[in-house]
Amino acid sequence: MRRRRQNTHDGAFTLVEMLAVILVIGILVTIVVGVSGRAIARAKEAKTKLFMGTITNAIGAYFEVNREWPQADENATADDRSAQLFKDLLGCEASKLRLGVIGDVARKGRFYDGYKQVIDYHHSGGAGGAAYLESAGPDGDYSTIDDNIRSDNM
Repeated sequence: MRRRRQNTHDGAFTLVEMLAVILVIGILVTIVVGVSGRAIARAKEAKTKLFMGTITNAIGAYFEVNREWPQADENATADDRSAQLFKDLLGCEASKLRLGVIGDVARKGRFYDGYKQVIDYHHSGGAGGAAYLESAGPDGDYSTIDDNIRSDNM
């Protein structure tokens, strides 16, 4: 008579089962990290567009009061133009009121985007020759225009 082989596992997992579980967990982590990275990038872009819309609104209020766009030296750096725009808009009561809702976008006397880069200001050259704002985008480089965000084409 043959003896039955007894199960030696006693409720434990085999090495193959453990490796399969680890593989499945690794795949799920990869998917979650990829999705969350894209969601964060979209949130930063949306924040940038929201800030730029509010600043553009304040520039419009400045124009209504002064009948000209805030000035900007096109030979200056983006940092200097942003600082000058900040100063000009806070000097106009109508613009200052419009900027009140975006306290975290203005730090150190400049305007920043969702990527924590300075928002550049150009006093002409936008749609219809109007002033416009520009974000360097996620790479922080204004010369790579494929990811830049401009207020005149949002």
